[in-house]
Amino acid sequence: MTSISQFFLLLLVSSLCTLSPVLGQLNVDSTLLANTAPKKKFHPIPKRALLFGLIPGGGQIYNRKYWKVPLVYAGLGFTTYMIIDNKKKFNRYDQARKYRLDGDPTTVDEFVGLYSNEALFKVRAVYDKNLQVAYIWTGVIYSLSIVDAFVDAHLSNFDVGDDLSFEIQPSTLGGMGMGMSALVRF
Repeated sequence: MTSISQFFLLLLVSSLCTLSPVLGQLNVDSTLLANTAPKKKFHPIPKRALLFGLIPGGGQIYNRKYWKVPLVYAGLGFTTYMIIDNKKKFNRYDQARKYRLDGDPTTVDEFVGLYSNEALFKVRAVYDKNLQVAYIWTGVIYSLSIVDAFVDAHLSNFDVGDDLSFEIQPSTLGGMGMGMSALVRF
């Protein structure tokens, strides 16, 4: 097991352990169940969704779109794994490059005989590029989760009823020619 998977497993177990005493002490009052007053429909506020969105997955939880949270964490988890993996590999090849350039014949890198100096520098550059791309993708996924929360909160009150329609028809321009007209009904 890698250290990343061990960390997430430890985080999951500790979360469950801290929640179990709280869940065991929940009591439901029967008078609350008897109340049949209609509940207000939840309408998220976009500004709050934006603020909750600063926490990865928080905006999706605020908007009550719980199914999106695993997608956010899967994307951020994968890019974090790629950052860690590429950083380790970059550091290995960078250390080998430093050993070859230091001029000391007693320092020998692990890639002697496997890579020439030029090939070693190219492999190091590939891992450096992959590391930078992983950082960019982490920012993109994080930004998309914030934008998703904000837009979802904005569109929560959007009317998608049956009385909305859009129609395009051919028309005449007062006997002068043919044209198109668009009819929008709300």
